[in-house]
Amino acid sequence: EGKERMNRRKVLGLYRQMMRYSRSFQSYNFREYAKRRVREEFKENVGVTDEVKLKELYDKAYVNSAMLKRQSSISRQFEPRKLFIENEIINHQHPRTDIPPP
Repeated sequence: EGKERMNRRKVLGLYRQMMRYSRSFQSYNFREYAKRRVREEFKENVGVTDEVKLKELYDKAYVNSAMLKRQSSISRQFEPRKLFIENEIINHQHPRTDIPPP
């Protein structure tokens, strides 16, 4: 049971790390795509119990995590134009106070 918990902790740690890398993309589209793919991949394989398959999936996710880290690092070097939806999200979270109500 201790080994199982360690593996679960290790997998959850990798998931959190991949989500962190996904959130660091500058581009809204890349950021949302990466987050969605990470969630889908982990959700799709949540019921796997075969140790060999789990090791294979973990190794694949680990390689993908390194790729996400590299790509998000490159992404941070460039400032893309904000999309309309990003501006709406920002305005919704931080409404402007300098505009009087109608």
